[in-house]
Amino acid sequence: MKIKGKKIVAVLCAVCALNFMAVGCGNDSAAGETSEADVTGEADATSEADVTGEADVTSEADVTGEADVTRETDVTEEAEVTDVTETEQGDTTESNVEGRWHVLAPDIAAIVDADFEGSVMKIDADFFYIAETQTEIMEDGSLLAVDASTEAQLPDSDLIQVVFEEDARFYIRTIYENGARYEDSEAEFKDLEQNMSVSLKGEFAGDVFHAKEIRMNKTE
Repeated sequence: MKIKGKKIVAVLCAVCALNFMAVGCGNDSAAGETSEADVTGEADATSEADVTGEADVTSEADVTGEADVTRETDVTEEAEVTDVTETEQGDTTESNVEGRWHVLAPDIAAIVDADFEGSVMKIDADFFYIAETQTEIMEDGSLLAVDASTEAQLPDSDLIQVVFEEDARFYIRTIYENGARYEDSEAEFKDLEQNMSVSLKGEFAGDVFHAKEIRMNKTE
């Protein structure tokens, strides 16, 4: 009886030992799983955070770069538009320069058969200066012309430069009997004299008159 009792006690002890071992292994497995899960989760979270952060930084860099390029493009386009605008305005201004002097009114020009009239004040090598002749039509239809005084000392600002090409025509109109009749004769630039009355055909470019025809008027 005592021997059998000892065997039972030994069996129970072995069973208990096995249970403890099983519980210990289970805990170790759970701990291992927990550790692995923790490590995996932490690694996944870290990797995802890193990837997300890198993506955000890249996106932000791309957007910033695109914004900078857009602003630079806008500035360049604005500069080009400004340049074009300034260039167009400069060309327009240069092509439409209006000086102080203007050709005669059409009705007066038709009567005097000229675009502008004046008195010779200075003669240079290949151009000359005149003082404007003031001309107007009176109520009775007659023409009143007032020349600058031959004794007047006019400032250069009141003188008009007259230039001409080689093929410009020079001729002298001699007027007789107070305008009742006249005679025309061909002439040259060298025939031009100071204080002589001249009638010009041509046009103004700024304050310079470009003459195509110069008529020198003489009264007999």
